[in-house]
Amino acid sequence: MPGSPFTLGVTVFDTDSSTTLSNVQVQIRNENTNDSDTDNTDSEGRVIFQLANKSVFENGWSVGDIVSYLVLYKGFEAKGSFALTDIGGTTVTLTLIALADAPSLRYFAPQDFLDFFGLETDSVNTQNGIAPQTIVKIGEGVEKHIERILNRTFDDNSGSNYQVTEQLYEAGFSQKIWFLKSTPIVAIQRFEVNTNLPGESPDFNNIAFQELDNCDATTDWSASTDGAITLNTTNGEFNEGTGALNITKTGATVDNVTFSKTLSSTFDFTKSNFKLDFYVEDQSELASAGSTQVEIRVGSDSSNYYSKTFTNIGQGSWNSLTLKHNSTDSSASTTGTPNATAVDFVAIKITYASSSTTVSAGDMRLDNIRFNEEDDLDINLEIGRIAIATYSDFHDSPTVPSYHHHFITFPEPGLNQVRVTYTHGQTVPKDINILAILMTAQSMGAQMLQALNIKTSEASGLNSSIQNLTNFQPQIDKIVENRRFAQIENVYS
Repeated sequence: MPGSPFTLGVTVFDTDSSTTLSNVQVQIRNENTNDSDTDNTDSEGRVIFQLANKSVFENGWSVGDIVSYLVLYKGFEAKGSFALTDIGGTTVTLTLIALADAPSLRYFAPQDFLDFFGLETDSVNTQNGIAPQTIVKIGEGVEKHIERILNRTFDDNSGSNYQVTEQLYEAGFSQKIWFLKSTPIVAIQRFEVNTNLPGESPDFNNIAFQELDNCDATTDWSASTDGAITLNTTNGEFNEGTGALNITKTGATVDNVTFSKTLSSTFDFTKSNFKLDFYVEDQSELASAGSTQVEIRVGSDSSNYYSKTFTNIGQGSWNSLTLKHNSTDSSASTTGTPNATAVDFVAIKITYASSSTTVSAGDMRLDNIRFNEEDDLDINLEIGRIAIATYSDFHDSPTVPSYHHHFITFPEPGLNQVRVTYTHGQTVPKDINILAILMTAQSMGAQMLQALNIKTSEASGLNSSIQNLTNFQPQIDKIVENRRFAQIENVYS
């Protein structure tokens, strides 16, 4: 119905749905004719479009045409559409929501780029606007280039970090230091060394420390008949952290109590050492020496677990009790079918001198449940440096080759003798965010000049949109120099 009056009123609200926004640009488009117009909201957040005016829709409008409307404002957007009728007009309200980031860009969002330079998208400014797809395409290459020249990963994968699984490394003669390929490191899940001689099947043993429970709270712990658990935060009565668990016996019904916990996460026990610290004030409260006094367990649940028994617990000091995965020790056993790659159950079973034995709070304590020892590896997360720091007993009866230092077991020399599973990443620093924007702009400006067959040195006199995207080298050089991180190669002796 070309020339027929139709009034479209648009009101724009902030994200709270109640505050109107003035001087915000609203774009409308007739999707059937591709005619479009833009105007800014007034002091009350409103703008009026007269669709019959040729300055709005040059080709007028017809019943059934689809009219879309769009607002882009400081990283937020609002949009919608409707079908035209012959009722003479309509009003719509728009509430801003966060503009979705481009999923393929990690260091900045297209809207960050536009806001930094005060630019608009091509859908809003058809003459000087920039297509978001162009920002994304160039930005992806820029981000990869930044990581290459700085040898770092500067994002955290949307909060999940990046997982590297079983990354293999060479081992030199008596080598004990390695530098991981991706930094900064968030956590080391497994650091495995092959201790078998050349020509033998690989036997990777994990020596990375993982804390299963620090015993600083009683949360999710339970005790079987006659048992009780309380928290002990008395200085000198815990072995690490801020406390230990008092594991007491208050009744006289049974001669053994199992204290157990189902963990909130699963852990890979494969070829690792399960360890916990156990304190006994008076050994006479335990079963007699030579018979089972303590049994430690780790596994899938109370019916499926690995275990080891101990028959001679020391008194008056902390005992570090260890169960090796796939141990050949006669005191180790497997109950049911536990999944070693995803254990989430730990327990300690105490056998007492008799069913009438009671144990007061503090006389028996539990602390620091873990895989391996924290000081086995010296780790610098920032630069990705890992050093084997102390002697590690990888086998039940280790045979250390004569060329190994007496205090440490090294992996055998050769290719792929060390493998590491770890996470890396970080929240994008502000200077890297700016660096990515500047380098994207520089690359984009260079492409525009190339398309015009003009050298950067000849760019004066062009429209400001192109000039503003070309000359950032001093700022770029400064950020790169401050952030440059030399990749340290592993050196083999």
